[in-house]
Amino acid sequence: MNELLPSQTVPLLSVRGLVKEFAVRGSALLGAGLPAVQAVSDVSLDLFANETLGVVGESGDAGRCLVRLLEPTAGEIRLRGTDIAKLSPSSMRPLRRHIQIVFQDPYGSLHPRMRAADIIGEPLRLLGVSAAERRAQAIEWLRQVRLSPDYADRYAHELSGGQRQRLGIARALVLKPDVVILDEPVSALDVSIQAGVLSLLKDLQAETGVAFMFIAHNLAVVRNFSDRVAVMYLGKIVEVATRERLYSEPRHPYTMALFSAVPVPSPQQERARQRIVLQGDPPNPSRPPSGCRFHTRCWKAQNICASVEPKLEGQPSHSVACHFPG
Repeated sequence: MNELLPSQTVPLLSVRGLVKEFAVRGSALLGAGLPAVQAVSDVSLDLFANETLGVVGESGDAGRCLVRLLEPTAGEIRLRGTDIAKLSPSSMRPLRRHIQIVFQDPYGSLHPRMRAADIIGEPLRLLGVSAAERRAQAIEWLRQVRLSPDYADRYAHELSGGQRQRLGIARALVLKPDVVILDEPVSALDVSIQAGVLSLLKDLQAETGVAFMFIAHNLAVVRNFSDRVAVMYLGKIVEVATRERLYSEPRHPYTMALFSAVPVPSPQQERARQRIVLQGDPPNPSRPPSGCRFHTRCWKAQNICASVEPKLEGQPSHSVACHFPG
């Protein structure tokens, strides 16, 4: 695994103060008059070459903002130094080849009336590549993602879930991007297939140097796949650290509670350990609590937690947003 720290290199992708709000519409019964929901709130992060940053929590909207499938409400998204957050669609198009996304649902993200070779070659078509060259590159990428060239003329419904996800990976990587957002790329797959897809992604990263932002809720998968991990709660990053530091020494109470819910393979250890059970329900995202957003469910909360929002502070290898970190 790559052990790069933020102080050691220049990030490929640098995000500062990213905000995404969704307006609440409908009748009074459905919530009219409520403030806008902040799905992403003041998120800042860096992603480095040949690195995998795991993101745990409500982060799918953040990933879609980074590739401009959702328009950010505020903030900067710098891709190799260029702020793409406010670019027009025409200005953004040449840069899309440098940042791609693999979606959670491998079937819903593939055109049902296009053959596999055409799906992979579609990004190349938009760049003006000839039909013969598109076909040749599609065949090569089928081999890269460990699918037979015989699959080139098959439709998505003729493939299994794992094969469809490999097809989506090939479509994302055919342009040789610098950054790929992996939005729950294996959550819809069987466990045995998950291992194969994750192994494929790591092999492709070693060959191409692409950087991955890996969004997932499975903490075991995040641990095995990521170099650094960021934990989000109610739209904010509450802790970010190298994989080793976060899993051996979690400091934010929310992170501790998440890890305590992960089953332990040993029955003796499982019975002996103490589970952290959070009290109450998650707050309404349209009316988040003042101060620390986690204080309404935190067993360590004190008066300052309700009035002063903690900043994400610490060393490059481990930062936490908490007044009383563990």
